[in-house]
Amino acid sequence: MQGAATGWARFWKGRLDLDALGWEVTAMLGHIEIADERHAGATSQAFSLWEQHWPDDVLTSIPGLGPVCASAIRGWWGTATQFPSAKAAVAHAGLNPSVWSSGLTATPSRKITKQGPSELRLALYQAANVARRGDPQLAEFYRRLMVERGHNHISATTAIARKLACRAWAIATSGRPYQPRDLNGNPITIDQAATLAVELTVPDQTRSRRRGHTRRGRLGIS
Repeated sequence: MQGAATGWARFWKGRLDLDALGWEVTAMLGHIEIADERHAGATSQAFSLWEQHWPDDVLTSIPGLGPVCASAIRGWWGTATQFPSAKAAVAHAGLNPSVWSSGLTATPSRKITKQGPSELRLALYQAANVARRGDPQLAEFYRRLMVERGHNHISATTAIARKLACRAWAIATSGRPYQPRDLNGNPITIDQAATLAVELTVPDQTRSRRRGHTRRGRLGIS
């Protein structure tokens, strides 16, 4: 390793100002450290405000919705009563499918509108990736999209995020904790829900095949 480093330094001597490069790297690392500190401070302040205004937030009773996503939802929606329906809340987050129309026909596309807060949309997308592992209904829906309909992971997870937004609106407006249910709609515990969700996991081979068709969009949501 030392010999390789020596050879690298000898090769670039006269071709590259190593001292200047070292200074630039050091400065860049300093900037990253400052940014990390600011991010941690902002996150701490956001969580503090969220806990102050929404102690024991019922949104966290929804599988997949932790403090980050719950605080983001509260930040943009509050009680969510400004939306007359779950569909309106989904549209605000930009997770509703866009529609192409011509003449007397209208064809819904698989792409979402993205006409809403990107931070909220990303939070719901990331929460959806967790929720499908702990909720059997979402796990079954994800499996159906991946196995039967040939969706890739991103489009399937985006569909889960849309369902998650609907649930968040229902819980935020009602104020009642979420009740996990099995595939037949029967109430179950969180542990039972997680066990059932694991049984519905999409095979790695299927996920691998679908990965080749993935197209990334803004904020990782296509």
